[in-house]
Amino acid sequence: MRPGVAVVVGVVAGLAAGCGKAHSRSDGAIGDGFQLSDSQTADQSQATDGPQATDVSGWFRVTSYAIGACGTTTASSLGPAYLWVESQTSAYVVHDCATMNTADCTTYAYPFSQPIPNGWRAHGAIAFHNGSCSLVDERTDLVVNGADLQSTMRRYQASQQIPEAQCTPDAAYALTDSCTFETDLTGTRL
Repeated sequence: MRPGVAVVVGVVAGLAAGCGKAHSRSDGAIGDGFQLSDSQTADQSQATDGPQATDVSGWFRVTSYAIGACGTTTASSLGPAYLWVESQTSAYVVHDCATMNTADCTTYAYPFSQPIPNGWRAHGAIAFHNGSCSLVDERTDLVVNGADLQSTMRRYQASQQIPEAQCTPDAAYALTDSCTFETDLTGTRL
């Protein structure tokens, strides 16, 4: 499992155990069951109005993988050997793969559905209330530079003493200065 997904899975597991109330949201629409806020719907309209869409699909051999605190990542052997970026109707789905066999792949938590210059962005958030509000927001960019694909994931987390009604994914999306974890990956197109 990708390190950036561990917190999301842990929070959802806590909810399943009856530890509070959680809400999650993604910017994607690939059968993930999440609903879009008005701001996210506006972000998706960039697909036709915003940056020129870049094709990031294909297979990539991972050449570097680093994880750690934001701005201070270090090389790690935990990364996948390959990435398979699959093009779907309105987004890209990224798979971590041990080999170039699709049966050896797992899927990132969020689809890449927001075009950015030279690539695409995935964006998802969770809000969990159990006495206090725990907010988690993940933003991952895929950027193509020649034959290289650069993926940068930043996780923003905060715990706030706010009413349960205000503990929402939109509150997590608003986090901008609490980056706690980063993953940097580079791959070369095969």
